[in-house]
Amino acid sequence: MNNGIEVKSTKRIVGGERVPIDEVPWQALLHQRISSSKTIQCGAVIIGTVWVLSAAHCIRQPLEQYPIDVYFGVSNISTTNIRQSCLYPIYA
Repeated sequence: MNNGIEVKSTKRIVGGERVPIDEVPWQALLHQRISSSKTIQCGAVIIGTVWVLSAAHCIRQPLEQYPIDVYFGVSNISTTNIRQSCLYPIYA
């Protein structure tokens, strides 16, 4: 708050720094379109050959209505469609 007015930060990570993609090869980006004007973007980590892990609050269900794209790398972005998501039972 600034004089009773909410100030929105333009940065999402405070105190962070950019790193080359080869220093974080496990990092991925989840991108989910909620409407024609709104998307959700969250980080994820690669935990296996066919698995990525992200926070459950980043994923809107059902996936049939809100499909997710997963992006890897920044100079050679590849995409894939999510076939299944697993939410932690007590989160849902």
